[in-house]
Amino acid sequence: MVQRLRLRRAAPALVALATALLVTALERGRVLEAPETFFQDLAHTLSPPRATGHVVVVSIDDRALATEPNRPMVAWGPVFARGIARLRAAGARVIAIDYLFTNSLESWLTATGEGELGRDYDAPLREELSKGDVVLGGFLTPDGEVVLPLPDYLLSLPEGAADIGLVNVFTDPDGAVRRFVTAPVPQGPEPRLAFPALVAKRLGARFDEDAAARYIGFAGPPGTFPTVSFADAIADPPTPESQARLGMVKGRAVIIGAASSANPDLFATPYSRRLLSAGASWMTGAELHANSVETILSPSPPRGLPFPYAAVLFALAALAAAAACFWPSLPRAALLMTALFALPLLATVAAFRGGIFLPAAGLVASVVLSGVATLGLRLSREERQREKLRQMFGQHVSPEVVSALLARGQMPALGGEVRTITVLFSDIRSFTTHSERLAPQEVVEMLNAFFTQACEWILAEGGTVNEFIGDAILAIFGAPISYDDHARRALRAALALQEVAREFQSWMEQRFAGRDLPRFGIGVGIHTGPAVVGYIGSPRRMGYTAVGDTVNIASRLQGLTRTLDTGIVISEATRIAAGEPVALEKSQRVKVKGKDDEVLVHGLVGLEPVAGGEAPRARVGAGSDPGAPGSRDRSAAGALGGAHRE
Repeated sequence: MVQRLRLRRAAPALVALATALLVTALERGRVLEAPETFFQDLAHTLSPPRATGHVVVVSIDDRALATEPNRPMVAWGPVFARGIARLRAAGARVIAIDYLFTNSLESWLTATGEGELGRDYDAPLREELSKGDVVLGGFLTPDGEVVLPLPDYLLSLPEGAADIGLVNVFTDPDGAVRRFVTAPVPQGPEPRLAFPALVAKRLGARFDEDAAARYIGFAGPPGTFPTVSFADAIADPPTPESQARLGMVKGRAVIIGAASSANPDLFATPYSRRLLSAGASWMTGAELHANSVETILSPSPPRGLPFPYAAVLFALAALAAAAACFWPSLPRAALLMTALFALPLLATVAAFRGGIFLPAAGLVASVVLSGVATLGLRLSREERQREKLRQMFGQHVSPEVVSALLARGQMPALGGEVRTITVLFSDIRSFTTHSERLAPQEVVEMLNAFFTQACEWILAEGGTVNEFIGDAILAIFGAPISYDDHARRALRAALALQEVAREFQSWMEQRFAGRDLPRFGIGVGIHTGPAVVGYIGSPRRMGYTAVGDTVNIASRLQGLTRTLDTGIVISEATRIAAGEPVALEKSQRVKVKGKDDEVLVHGLVGLEPVAGGEAPRARVGAGSDPGAPGSRDRSAAGALGGAHRE
């Protein structure tokens, strides 16, 4: 028993430990990676935009294209030269162009044999490139080859290939961009750094140049970064308005990228989930690079929680869910589980602001798995307890009492508890004579027939048929379910038993005709007082019962029914507990065996209805054999008589 109790108390901890180990294995096996991205996206979406101070996006948008409506992009060399010069003059520290210069009008004319026509066409651009602080884009193919700008442009750069950044982006399985690498080519000749990593390096950032994927700490949804149209940089002649807008690039890096309706250059990001935002928001490549640059320059870039700390969090979340589902009531458990579901979400957003991605999917999985397992364990345990209650009391109390015990959700006290109860003892008169004149099987038949009807009334009044002692019935009222009117219930049951005994005489005359049996009758003794009631016995056999002086006195009062020549004897304590009005007779003080003082007792004649009516009583005998005694409804029990007291 003690071992089972200890195991029960340790059950939540064991469930939590098993859950934490399982979730840790799932996390390490990257099984939770897909749902984890949902919570990371949620952290971005719910967090307010952060300040950006290092990068300005310059968009080659529709307005910029409208300034050169008849010039194809392949012929934009002089236009880029004019824009670079204006941005440099405005104070830009680094000018990064997210555009692959793999072709130009000059190179095309040379390839077609018309080189003399455009030999100096891109000379302005080459001159601007040679002045430094310009980063061009290259591309790493799936085969590991690097696509570089035109040789003339590459040779114009002061550091050659070292001024080339790889513009590749890396998508997750759902197609969204959430990570970047600083060096897609960790070893080998230049170019090897990613486009945003090279820009950040030119701004003075120090970082590990490797191929490890890093989280992008998005500053906010699309449109967060300050943006200038490339039209302001190439306006000819420049206007005061365009010059004013270019003023925001001073001291910052500039990333020039496509953003026109013809070439939007858009990517999915954490802000692209329709479930988390009002509408899907796609981000341009230039702004995607800008977020990566800000991440590298940030003093606290986002990072995942180290594995040991994550495992501890899983264990704590699982333990909290197990405790929430094991001990509180089910409504409170539901409230606690709701809070535990919300906690990882709130914690994820809060931790993201501090630069940490909590393993929210693992935390939610810990809560769900631990909660479900513990709830299943609890319901299984409660169902076993319910079945145990049904087995313990199903044959001794009414179905209503069993239902009340189940609704209370508590087992009767193990070892007993002191309660004030009313004890009823009923004994068959002249049972010895009946036993002598009937065969043993007939005696059992008689007892079963009478007990069946007698117990119906005891159960109907909420009493507990504690045990049968030969021809006697021991019943208690007020336990295991406590009633304020347990004494009056016992009196009603006693009067009903007398009525059942009178009717049972007809059954005896029909069943055992000509046996010269004495008239069938019973004596009932009732006493109210404290007793120890509960689950009492040995480890091998236990049962619900009542012990104490109250039980002994009730038994002695039943014996006094012959002396006082009355069917029911009750104690003064029972009369007081039953309240008025009670019809009595033959009240007197008697010496009860085992008691030093005399006890005031009364013969019970009947009960008069109390104000508001008696408590409703169940129908007895409904559905039973019509020929059996007591098989009809009784709306009242006992006769009414005048009160007589000593």
